[in-house]
Amino acid sequence: MQFSLNGNTWKPVSGISYYYNFNEMKSSDSIYIFFSNNFFKQMVALGISDINTKDLFNFRFQNITSPESGWYEFSTSNSLIIKPRDFSISIISDEYTSAPSREGYVGQGKPSLDFGYIVTTSGRTAADEVLIKVNGPAQTIGGRSYCIFSSADNTTKVPFPATLTFTTQSGGNKTYDAGCDDSWRDMTDALWMSTPWNDASGDPGVMNKTTVRFSIPMNDAISLKTIDDDGWFGEVSASGEIRVQATWRKC
Repeated sequence: MQFSLNGNTWKPVSGISYYYNFNEMKSSDSIYIFFSNNFFKQMVALGISDINTKDLFNFRFQNITSPESGWYEFSTSNSLIIKPRDFSISIISDEYTSAPSREGYVGQGKPSLDFGYIVTTSGRTAADEVLIKVNGPAQTIGGRSYCIFSSADNTTKVPFPATLTFTTQSGGNKTYDAGCDDSWRDMTDALWMSTPWNDASGDPGVMNKTTVRFSIPMNDAISLKTIDDDGWFGEVSASGEIRVQATWRKC
């Protein structure tokens, strides 16, 4: 918090350490108050409500020629309206199940295991940034991260590549090499479908939805062998998570 007589030169608020004298105040018809973002964050953290903001700060004057007269103090007529903002992001299977699963066969011409998801954000404005990542058993082979599928007894471990694909605003497809590596990928430029939405305060906002596909190819030659470069047969499986996060910078 800082204060100024011209809006250009500022003094910090710190007890009586910083002040303007009478002659300085005569040169201005206004007093400017600056509140930092951190100031409001602390207010919210302290649970200060709308009704408390009317007594947020006072101005004090001292007659230094007659210090025995004490301080002259007056309060302001300011009032801050604190409105909660609802921001959210979610990702769900397009099958609307919490644990979608697939099974298939490894080999040339075999179809990939595809998982479809719906990503939804809601807020006063569209999110400035939306990220997505895949987390699961992984290992880097030849500089590339692979999802690792294991047998029931954990003796056989097979690498599988994986990708994330979504449609962009330009109408094309963007594909990331995911590989279960727990690294964030940017999907802000996805093709979002917008719907008007009102937040908890009744203010207008927007709900955006898009789709993303997580694919595990079954026809990659690297999956014909284990991570120890041995041939294999039988069943292997893996499980993991797909996570999303969104950032709003203009609330």
